[in-house]
Amino acid sequence: MKITIILLFFCLFISSAHTIGVETNAIVVETNIIVVEANAIKFFVQGNFLEASTLLEQIILVDDAYLPAHYWLGRCKYELGDLYEASQEFIYVMDRKSNSVDSLYWLGRTFERANFLKTAEDIFREIIIEYPEYKQANESLISLLHQYEIVNHQGDVLQNEHNRISLDIVGLDIGPEDIYIFSNNVYDYTFNDPPVDWQVGAGIWETTNRWTCSPQWSWYGGYAEKGLAAIWNKRVFEGDIIVEAYMAFKMGVNKGEGEGEAPYRNPNDMNVSICGDGMNLSSGYSFIYGGELNSVTCIMKQNTILVENRDDSALLPVFEDGMPNTYDFHRRWWAIKICKRGNLLQFYVDNKLLCEAYDDKPLTEGHVAIWTMNNGLILSRIKIYYEREQIFS
Repeated sequence: MKITIILLFFCLFISSAHTIGVETNAIVVETNIIVVEANAIKFFVQGNFLEASTLLEQIILVDDAYLPAHYWLGRCKYELGDLYEASQEFIYVMDRKSNSVDSLYWLGRTFERANFLKTAEDIFREIIIEYPEYKQANESLISLLHQYEIVNHQGDVLQNEHNRISLDIVGLDIGPEDIYIFSNNVYDYTFNDPPVDWQVGAGIWETTNRWTCSPQWSWYGGYAEKGLAAIWNKRVFEGDIIVEAYMAFKMGVNKGEGEGEAPYRNPNDMNVSICGDGMNLSSGYSFIYGGELNSVTCIMKQNTILVENRDDSALLPVFEDGMPNTYDFHRRWWAIKICKRGNLLQFYVDNKLLCEAYDDKPLTEGHVAIWTMNNGLILSRIKIYYEREQIFS
């Protein structure tokens, strides 16, 4: 069979040198490609993936632009366990035919098999949004979420008591800087792409400059001259959660308030909320840094203060004695970190624990929000580490 196919393609190449015309040769080549493709698919159905791969690779040698051959070769590579090559074939097809939903689906299956579960989940969700009737994507997403439930159920016994990672290396020249810790349950937002996971709750949110003196530097940010500026993440997170937010204050929010105006509003309210309903900040936990005109830092549950810290070291810089040092405010980025593990709530700023509280009846699910009052925030990066994500069918 292999010899016959090779001779067939050899004849096709030879025939192109004859004077029967380029158009006729194209028809002959196309006809034989279709025949060989049919044979390849026949082998694939029979489970003979190596033979099918051989025929498909021969088609690609003749016509690299013939996308069905790349798709079926990707399917063969998937079945043979060559996941990298499989993914490359599916990507090749999608780069040239963006609406190839079958290629996208099998790319998702390939990522799932390679244990990149979060990437696979995102692909299946994308297909379901665009093609709700695509049965395989719905079934694969349900199966994938079932895997999540098994993993989380098995981890329930340990997760509340043990949440540290240890590294013990003997006889190997490997340092901590050489170790990479990977988790599927992380959303990492740098806002290089449109913020489709976020929705505006109040204020003006857009790509904007941080400094009026250097308008060429832009980030994603929001502000409100009077009142609330808030954005909500559209996803619903369940169980334990950590939010890391790298933020700064926007310059020029008070523009137009009169002659001699200061370049910044007095710093206040660099806040994060979790377990909210997506609309009302008083529905969840709020971690407030510099609230009440920068007089308190606290953790609130709905409308109740669980713990507060009014020490100067737990507050934002003040302008009473003039502007702080450039790197203490004007060019500073604050690292806000909030943690919810079981019934323990912790609030860190620049790796310093400012507030800690226990809640006997903890909230278990909801949205994440970033917000301020009568001011403007610039967001450099937001990372959300979560135990589970709620899925809506």
